[in-house]
Amino acid sequence: MKRSRVLIAMLCISMIPGIFFLWAYASPDDSISNVFTGDTLTMTQKKYLAATENAITQSNGDAQKIEAICKSFLTLAKASVRDPQSYDSTQLIATDSLKKSTVQYRLTDYEYQSALNKALGWEILSDDLVFSNFKVQKIDKNSAEASIVESYTYYITDGFDDESFRRKMYTFELLRSSDGWKITNVTIRRPLGNR
Repeated sequence: MKRSRVLIAMLCISMIPGIFFLWAYASPDDSISNVFTGDTLTMTQKKYLAATENAITQSNGDAQKIEAICKSFLTLAKASVRDPQSYDSTQLIATDSLKKSTVQYRLTDYEYQSALNKALGWEILSDDLVFSNFKVQKIDKNSAEASIVESYTYYITDGFDDESFRRKMYTFELLRSSDGWKITNVTIRRPLGNR
């Protein structure tokens, strides 16, 4: 009996370095997934942009860079609805594209949601943002198109004592500039199951 306990203890101790190795060297894709998931006010604007830059630096190629930019944009957009003075997703958009009607529509929608909540005295107390189905449809030397599904659960003080949920698929168009990939267009498919 004593011998089996010693063997079990030695086996457990021998597994610790392997577990540490797997944790310490998780793939960059894992860090991309985790940074932009959860409550959108977890980090400041500056920290989100630093995390985006870090994910881009650690990426294994353009697809991962584009994924980090798309997730960062959507995370900052949701955070800007909750706290418009502290968050702004326009830094990830190419300057020339800020006046494009589809980009303006998307940005105005976030501003409208924030203003509506303020006017009605509603506040999003907590939220949970999860991404899935990231796909790059097209990528070449200077342009790319990618899509991602956003699942957004939030609790708002709107008089209903229940969480709200929205799922949307976004399509992003991006151009490579001297500063790296920048968003040039954002479109949305019909909601994929809101409640």
